Amino acid sequence: AINYTYKKYGIEAGRTLAKYDPNLPADTAGVTATDLSYLKIGPEAFTDPSARGLGPFDASRLPGTLHHEGVHVNQITEGLKTPLTSEYVSSIEAEAYYSTLQNSKMLQLSPNVNEYYQIRYEQEVRNFTYDSYKK
Repeated sequence: AINYTYKKYGIEAGRTLAKYDPNLPADTAGVTATDLSYLKIGPEAFTDPSARGLGPFDASRLPGTLHHEGVHVNQITEGLKTPLTSEYVSSIEAEAYYSTLQNSKMLQLSPNVNEYYQIRYEQEVRNFTYDSYKK
């Protein structure tokens, strides 16, 4: 399913790295190592995010997850700043959620998946805005 989805939606970033990992936590759809040693896709990447935990199947979650993680692959390739402060992590997460939202039609995201990415984007923006304000 992962390779098919990369091909169907023309997602290139991360294509050779992505592997399914059934042991990722229930709240983690995907994770990319900062040294690009792995890009793991978990069971959550196949579910409706409006459900708590592993909800019902939602085919549009996987292309959204692969695109989101692909943004992280590009960010890492371009060079991450260190140290990875919480403010910086929130800003790169916001960028990945925003890019996924901008590509929602191409990725054919369901309304629930689109809403999930919108909520997560707004949360991450609030996080790095709040962290900047505290300084």
